[in-house]
Amino acid sequence: MNKFRKINTLIILFLLFLMNFFSISAIYSQVIESPISPYQVIIHDTEIGFFVGLGANYNSGEYYAECPECIFDDVSKLGFSLGIKGDYQLSRNLFCGVSLGYEDLSMKGTFRRIESVPLDRVDGTKIYVPIDFRHSADFSISSISLMPNLSFRLDRFLDFRFGFFSDFVISSNFKHNKQLLTKSVILPDGEKVSVEVYQDKDGNVTLEDQTIASLTNPMLGIYPQINFNIELSGSTDLNLGFYYKIPLTNLTSNQSFKINSWRFFLGLSFDLYDDSKEFGQF
Repeated sequence: MNKFRKINTLIILFLLFLMNFFSISAIYSQVIESPISPYQVIIHDTEIGFFVGLGANYNSGEYYAECPECIFDDVSKLGFSLGIKGDYQLSRNLFCGVSLGYEDLSMKGTFRRIESVPLDRVDGTKIYVPIDFRHSADFSISSISLMPNLSFRLDRFLDFRFGFFSDFVISSNFKHNKQLLTKSVILPDGEKVSVEVYQDKDGNVTLEDQTIASLTNPMLGIYPQINFNIELSGSTDLNLGFYYKIPLTNLTSNQSFKINSWRFFLGLSFDLYDDSKEFGQF
């Protein structure tokens, strides 16, 4: 009996050893990849950066000033943009991103017009004569622009983007000046007289200088963009590109006036992950 007890005890101890061994093996077991079989490492690339842009602002539609028949339909000016951006990789070639920037949307324009103006004669009578004036408009507008987009990247060097923008106007002003160009006229009776403006001997009068009323805020639109990415290092690119903002809404609720703009831009982008491990590259 003692002999059988010893055998049973040894068997039980051996079984307990096996159970303990396999349980520990199961906890710490790992799948070892074959040294000749490649495996895929999925890493979604994330990029951040900044940009500076320079280009033109110009109008479509017409802006009616307060004076009768004072219509500005051809205004433009160089503007600039600066901001930050971020991009996130959705698939090997598809990215989504967003830019946040400051936009200078200022514009200027002029037109000349001959107006029939009453002149006071020395004898107290009035006579209407044609006088040449130059009207000038100065739109001072700045905004914060939010620009989400989708981009298709052919390779690291080139990508095409399409997005929407919301321009939140943070300051605006419209200044309308009128300048006398005709300095003298010959009256029907042959008398030559000099012409002056009462308010300013130089012939300049400010008709309006005020905040733009009834602003559409934010102004919405779409934009296409092309990027050329020049590799500076494994994680840093120099970005050169162009985008064109096409407005869908007017500057104000009571005018048919829109602000178009385009920019050539320069920037830097930084990869937060190693490009060599993106989407199964080995």
